[in-house]
Amino acid sequence: MSTVLLLTDKPNEMKPIRITKKQLKKIDYPKMEVLKDQKKRKNRMQTLQSAANAKKKGDTNVRIVFESKRRGPFAVHSEVLVSQKDYVMLSGGFVIPTSSIRKVSY
Repeated sequence: MSTVLLLTDKPNEMKPIRITKKQLKKIDYPKMEVLKDQKKRKNRMQTLQSAANAKKKGDTNVRIVFESKRRGPFAVHSEVLVSQKDYVMLSGGFVIPTSSIRKVSY
């Protein structure tokens, strides 16, 4: 079995693999926090809460980049319904642990 690395413009950073929400059920999420910096964790939470509020207004989907235990980063596009300290619920009832989310963007 061979491994393929997808690189981005930043050194040592892999390009996220885009998946569907249904594929989230197959992901093995890390138990540890992926963001070490407290400021980045606070920014992530504020962005997720903003995305949940935008959904209530009927605004937009967001792109969530998150980590898994076994493979590099993944990305999913969806509406954020609920944003809590421990988890994020996406449209369709799919859940991602907040601690595994690396980046959120509109």
